[in-house]
Amino acid sequence: MTFEVELLKVIDETIAFVLGNVNLQIIYCYLERKGCPKHEIPNKLDLFVDTLDNLVGRDRGQMLGSASILESVIIKELCKKLGVKYDEVGPGYFPEQCCRLKQIFIRMSNAPELTF
Repeated sequence: MTFEVELLKVIDETIAFVLGNVNLQIIYCYLERKGCPKHEIPNKLDLFVDTLDNLVGRDRGQMLGSASILESVIIKELCKKLGVKYDEVGPGYFPEQCCRLKQIFIRMSNAPELTF
């Protein structure tokens, strides 16, 4: 199991659950046209965030499944899958949160329960 594989699984599950499979495929097609096939999302998280912003909006006045909500749910679900206690307060920048989680994931073999 790699961090990137787990991140992609959680992205798939979360977006499919919240927005449906058709919208998940639309997001992936949009990313593909921008030069980011699905398997490269973990390495191009800034583009992923921009894509969510463009397609579903961010914060007030946007559709119910706004980008910030999706990102927050993805981070919480990823923490669950990795066995990391989620203790984040307030919104964070998604790529930075993923980077911190990846660092924790790498260290997990030495300490079974870590806090994010």
